[in-house]
Amino acid sequence: MEGWTKVGWRTTGLLIISLVLLDIGLCTEFGPDLTKNSRDQQITLIQERLLCEGLIAEERNMSTSNESQCVRVWDNVMCWPPTPAGQLAILPCPSHIRNIDTSQNASRQCMEDGTWFVHPNHSSWTNFTQCYLSVSGVNKHSSVPPLIERYADSVQLMYNIGYGLSLGSLVIAVIIMVYFK
Repeated sequence: MEGWTKVGWRTTGLLIISLVLLDIGLCTEFGPDLTKNSRDQQITLIQERLLCEGLIAEERNMSTSNESQCVRVWDNVMCWPPTPAGQLAILPCPSHIRNIDTSQNASRQCMEDGTWFVHPNHSSWTNFTQCYLSVSGVNKHSSVPPLIERYADSVQLMYNIGYGLSLGSLVIAVIIMVYFK
């Protein structure tokens, strides 16, 4: 019992929980069928997090390296491996999240000081922009569907004519009100 640390007990507890989930059939094998509903997705995220936390605890216990690097981290979607300082970590987009393009990559920047990049608005930041699946007829990197793009000039002309007519009507109404005051 002397060799057991707080981290050792925590890791053991996490592994027991994941084994119980596997045993009662809540967790299934990874694959495309896993993302059928949000419950399966939540269960898979829990399983992924448990696996990552287990790896984090193992690496914390075995850490003897003085090399400057970003430590393994769970970002609530993926488990990012230890990365040398100043390098960009790149992993395939997660297959356990619905509506994600798994043929693309997500990235996370390890800074020169051995810490992960922190976005000014968040505690940590992962670039998932390449992971978004395109919706039929919509370019995934453009927020404007092609149908709207095709008729944008006509819509803008109608918009301007409408505002012009509205402004003209308002001016006429004010002139009439002033005249009959």
